[in-house]
Amino acid sequence: MFDHSTSTFSSKEVIGVLFKEYDTLRAEIIARTTGAFQLVMVTAIIFTALVSWWPSHSHDSHVVFWIALVVGFIAGAVVFYLQRRDTNKLALRAAQIENEVNHLIARDVMQWENILGGAVTDWLRRPLRNRNYPAAAKPREF
Repeated sequence: MFDHSTSTFSSKEVIGVLFKEYDTLRAEIIARTTGAFQLVMVTAIIFTALVSWWPSHSHDSHVVFWIALVVGFIAGAVVFYLQRRDTNKLALRAAQIENEVNHLIARDVMQWENILGGAVTDWLRRPLRNRNYPAAAKPREF
């Protein structure tokens, strides 16, 4: 009978497993980023609808307008925070996988998440770097 606890994997097999996880993480990051952009679009549409609805109604409906605006803003902020938090966790794990793969093959072939990705630069800061990419920065902890 084969004993799985004593089997060892070659570096190539480990890298293959890491790449599968990396691909899944990158797909999830892309899906969440798309979702965040869609959230912005839907929020803009709702805001535009509220602003155009407001002047055509009586003074009594202004309370409804402000309540809807505040509730929509809070809901959007909460969803945005959750999206950002989860995407940053995904980017941090992708950066860790890049480091593991680079260590296993003793070359810096994978660099995106460690140099220019969201785990290092955050969402709103995108520093311009030269084409010779500096040594990998340490990703932030979440």
